[in-house]
Amino acid sequence: MRRVIPVIALVAVTLGALARGTQLVGDVLFAQTLPVTLNFAWTANDPAQNVTSYSLFQDGVLCGSPVTPAGSCTVTVAGLHVFTVSATNSFGTSPLSAPLPFFVGVPTVVVGLHRTP
Repeated sequence: MRRVIPVIALVAVTLGALARGTQLVGDVLFAQTLPVTLNFAWTANDPAQNVTSYSLFQDGVLCGSPVTPAGSCTVTVAGLHVFTVSATNSFGTSPLSAPLPFFVGVPTVVVGLHRTP
């Protein structure tokens, strides 16, 4: 039996419904300061799959193991980050979801500073 983990959808910044196989473009967040915490949610697996937990990854590193289909990751460095999720039950862990790219930016350097009379 094939298990499908739905694509992650951001709660804080909605990416919209993404059909399976859709090319992900991602979103951009200009943070006032770093670190910044991003909240995620995804569609729960079918109850018949008896999922006991999910694993949320940021750039391939585990950042949370929620038991519900929602979690958060803290971004400490500006730039492009990729988020994925997998589901676990008593028989094992699913493959990772499709990646969700997300760019966190900080304001650029201010130019043209000068003294006014």
